[in-house]
Amino acid sequence: MTIRSKLALGLFANLLILLAPLAFALHSLEQLHYSTQQLRDHAFRASLLVGRMRATADELRQSEERLLFVHDSAALNHVNGQLENMHAMNDRPSPTRSPLASTSRRSERSRARFARRSSCSRNARPRS
Repeated sequence: MTIRSKLALGLFANLLILLAPLAFALHSLEQLHYSTQQLRDHAFRASLLVGRMRATADELRQSEERLLFVHDSAALNHVNGQLENMHAMNDRPSPTRSPLASTSRRSERSRARFARRSSCSRNARPRS
């Protein structure tokens, strides 16, 4: 074997040795790109959900205030509908949570507390 062929063989071996880490680095960069896209999309969806929940909570607060002053069934039905809407948004299964954890005790306690409060306000005598 001549020196020229040995040199060519050595350069080819170096090329093969350096291509393996390059392929690994490119594959890792693709995975990183995919992960950052998933995180970005998930964060965007979460921020949209938080915005919708904030708007619904504000509307619920206004409906509760209306219910305090106007004791009618339409106001109570609207508040109950808003509560169900909030619970549906809160209990929506997400990819990060297991579907079994979709019902929360806190939402059940708040629903029961509001039911007690609204039944007390319905039983209260109207002021003359």
